Amino acid sequence: MDGSPLRARAHTETRLGIAEIPLPAPGRLAALAILTRIEGAGYRPLGAAMSLDDRGDIRGHLSAGCIDADIELHLKKVAQDGCPRHLRYGEGSPFIDLVLPCGGALDIAVIPAPPVSAQERMAKAIAARMPFSLHLSGAQGVLTLAPQPETDLSLHLVPEPCFVVFGTGIEAETFAKLAAGAGYQADLVMPEPVTLPGVTSHEFRRSNPLGEIAPDPRMAALLFFHDHDREIPILAQLLESDAFFIGAQGSRRTARQRAVALRRKGLSEAAISRLRGPVGLIEQAREPRLLAVSVLAEVLQLARV
Repeated sequence: MDGSPLRARAHTETRLGIAEIPLPAPGRLAALAILTRIEGAGYRPLGAAMSLDDRGDIRGHLSAGCIDADIELHLKKVAQDGCPRHLRYGEGSPFIDLVLPCGGALDIAVIPAPPVSAQERMAKAIAARMPFSLHLSGAQGVLTLAPQPETDLSLHLVPEPCFVVFGTGIEAETFAKLAAGAGYQADLVMPEPVTLPGVTSHEFRRSNPLGEIAPDPRMAALLFFHDHDREIPILAQLLESDAFFIGAQGSRRTARQRAVALRRKGLSEAAISRLRGPVGLIEQAREPRLLAVSVLAEVLQLARV
């Protein structure tokens, strides 16, 4: 049984990471399935999406596997006939053979792709790491970049966290590899750049520690040095930047000494208070892998939208 036409609902707003709306290159999008309502337990956040491109490839998922194959069928139908659909799974669903093991119910809007011009604007915002909003009109099955009178779901999308790592030795390399392996953008700045899978390497220059890296409000900066005197010029730049997380490896004693050195450098107490250290959720984590996991967890906890 096909899903029914889309039904308008009361206006809802939600904030989520851009990665929750997986998009192909502009002009390639064929249809989108957007999670518009969650009753009870839910595996994915409100506003998460699956996409179908013009080659038939699927991106994203809206369940742990129990309904994604059925959603894929509806995406292909919408791409073919251009008619939006409303799907309901779980309690009150017409799909009695598709059970949600976690209980509750999910409403999903399956809609045709927005115009190519809108896709291009979205791609530019994503490339520039700029937040933007999408607005779904359920009754019409239309997704726009500007709110409409019929809008019933607004998705406020923010860039994924990214990382810039400064340091020397195994701790810096291990953290950069972990962040990149988890799918995040990672830049590693070292006196002698190394080649690591998925990591962009930069040579450290004392005269301009950040180089071409421009921290934004969704960037985390981490310092892994044993020679803590090398940190001060870097932190002097970072603490005046837009980076949302700035952390440095070291003991509590080192953190106090670091704060003294930054005051001598002329930084304000407000700027110094932004510095987190010792970093990591696990106290006294010294093994490089444990330290990396501990620090990544702390950053992502603060980065949650």
